[in-house]
Amino acid sequence: MTQPRESRTPRFGQKVTNSVASESNPHRTGTFVRVVHVTGRMNRGTWWELTDERGVFWQAKPSFCIVGAD
Repeated sequence: MTQPRESRTPRFGQKVTNSVASESNPHRTGTFVRVVHVTGRMNRGTWWELTDERGVFWQAKPSFCIVGAD
């Protein structure tokens, strides 16, 4: 019998760290806002929208993110 799989998607307001961003990158750590599904030819797929809580928003690929890490 398999265990139920927990959702990897964070809840609104949780801290998320981009594991492939350098320590000096200001977009390394952010606060989760929402899931964005992009269609089209380039950069399609599921992305997470993050913010620095000062009005700057960016998108990060979920496979590179660690939820709850600083």
